[in-house]
Amino acid sequence: MQTTQTFIALPGSRAPASSHVLWACAAIFTIALRPAFAATAAEQELLAFEKQRMDVAVHHDIPALRAMLADDLTYVHSSSIKQTKQQFLDALAVSKLKFNSYSTEALTIHVSETVGVTHGIYRYAIDGGAPASAYYTATYVRVDGRWQLAGWQTTLIRPTNP
Repeated sequence: MQTTQTFIALPGSRAPASSHVLWACAAIFTIALRPAFAATAAEQELLAFEKQRMDVAVHHDIPALRAMLADDLTYVHSSSIKQTKQQFLDALAVSKLKFNSYSTEALTIHVSETVGVTHGIYRYAIDGGAPASAYYTATYVRVDGRWQLAGWQTTLIRPTNP
């Protein structure tokens, strides 16, 4: 049994009408799969959480930070030291480091309903040390309706010689 299909080309197009219908269906399907909230609102929520988490860490507020970290956190410093949640909190609790300033820039963010990833440049200055910069990637998970840091990794940006 042989089946034949007839395609009608739209005016000014060489493609059959069926391919335009497929593209239209694909576009509608893609829009329908978007999360219920606007992406910019989700991005703003995650970035606000990231800033709050960094503020809490800089000020050594261990109880507040504990709630902001996932139990299975993997925290990798630019020195390549890898820590669990408890190791990170213990180290921060005894740390004498005092941050003079910190900021993030060149941010890229990806957010879904349950996972968020940010990456960019983290600039900081610590008492007794020269200002430093690092590339960072942070992975967040939404647990019980709130964000938690699940992974952090930084790579030191070394100054270039002129």
